[in-house]
Amino acid sequence: MSVYTIGDNKDQIEKSTVNILPTAVNFTGTVPNGTSNWESYKEVDKGRDGGDGNPVNYLRGRKLVGVTHTVDNYQAVLFEKENGKEDSYNAVSASSDIVTYEHQVPASVQNDQVERVEEWVGIARFINTI
Repeated sequence: MSVYTIGDNKDQIEKSTVNILPTAVNFTGTVPNGTSNWESYKEVDKGRDGGDGNPVNYLRGRKLVGVTHTVDNYQAVLFEKENGKEDSYNAVSASSDIVTYEHQVPASVQNDQVERVEEWVGIARFINTI
């Protein structure tokens, strides 16, 4: 049986953001001076209405525009295997924000990825009430 530990020092756990990318990035070939690694967004797309803006990132030269979703009272936690222990894991990062991306435009609320997150939260709430 594996042991997953968040520990007493929750404030020391690195804050992160879950990024959900489109399943197919519509691009083939190489990108001069590009990188194949994901880098955190450095731009904000204000859109036509000039609102708060959506995170913008580029993957292999393709513009991806995201929408941030905050899941109240829940966190996604990343665990790392503890050195020297067979089935023991420690929390290294936590996130309460999920960013879903689409090509060129903000992701729709009816997006399948968003629906899956909402379904997961509903299941978690049900399990925790039993």
